[in-house]
Amino acid sequence: MLVAAARGGPAPGLGAILFERQKGFSSRLFTMQADGSAQRPTGLPVNAEWSPRGRYMAYKVSGQDGKTRLYVADRAGRRLNAKPLVADSCLGELAWSPDETRLAYANYCDVDFSELFVIGRNGRGRRKLVRADWQIKPRWSPDGRTILFGFNPRPQTRYGWFLYVVRPDGSGLRRLPNSSTYPDYSADWGFSRDGSRVFMVSRGSFEVLNVKTGKRTKLAPDLQVGEYSLSPDGRRLAVQAAPLVTREARDWEIFTLTPDGSDRRQLTENVKQDGGPRWSRDGRQILFWSERDGNSEVYVMNADGTNQANLSRHPGEDVLPSWVPPRR
Repeated sequence: MLVAAARGGPAPGLGAILFERQKGFSSRLFTMQADGSAQRPTGLPVNAEWSPRGRYMAYKVSGQDGKTRLYVADRAGRRLNAKPLVADSCLGELAWSPDETRLAYANYCDVDFSELFVIGRNGRGRRKLVRADWQIKPRWSPDGRTILFGFNPRPQTRYGWFLYVVRPDGSGLRRLPNSSTYPDYSADWGFSRDGSRVFMVSRGSFEVLNVKTGKRTKLAPDLQVGEYSLSPDGRRLAVQAAPLVTREARDWEIFTLTPDGSDRRQLTENVKQDGGPRWSRDGRQILFWSERDGNSEVYVMNADGTNQANLSRHPGEDVLPSWVPPRR
């Protein structure tokens, strides 16, 4: 459940780890040091979207009037503006621009249409980019010049989804060649570090698409992929994946591979589930969650899979680990 940020709450330290601790029906955001010490609740909202440089976070608060309000706060959880940037009924996913000055978000409140917006961090300059039949999951290009999103121009068919790009001023809307996709619950996409390719996860298939030529390649044809994480230097991908078996029997493990699908290495191997890989900023370690100890715990390992260690060590369910972005 999303909650308002606590004024004056403890700010996560540099090199810290954020994770969600679930006990019963409650869920709180915790922080700890990279060695698992100093675990404490932050008072910050669960699933806040951190800006790329770690100076700000955007989060949503649901009100009793049925509206969801979008706020931006600093690292300690202090809101930058007393009033919300947006107050609407059905705010979708958020995405920070690389320079931390703007947010892209989708609005799903209309029955027949959805809308894609960009708004400034200070609440100014709100601009509607696209109003059409359903678009989801905006992702900024590394240079901040375009926004990638999923779009269905023909809502009468469930299979008419493609990837589109648009400029932050609403111009230049175009469909990427050979970019058909399907928006299942695990669908995701994002640019390579140089913006020349797009990585795509849909229905367990993991592919890479050349933005200019439309050449599309399956990166792990013998695996079903749940999610992926691109290393800081863009040279390797960490994926949560399982052999192609029935959904009920899948065994999630963590692999790494190059962006062309070669040099694949399996880092975890056990009968329990492992997932949610996240690279450290220096690319030397990978955070993940694991159920190998009977419940979900936060683990860390070296990028080659060595020195796997349980950091959270708690009877609750510890999930969704991420590195706190360093201030710059």
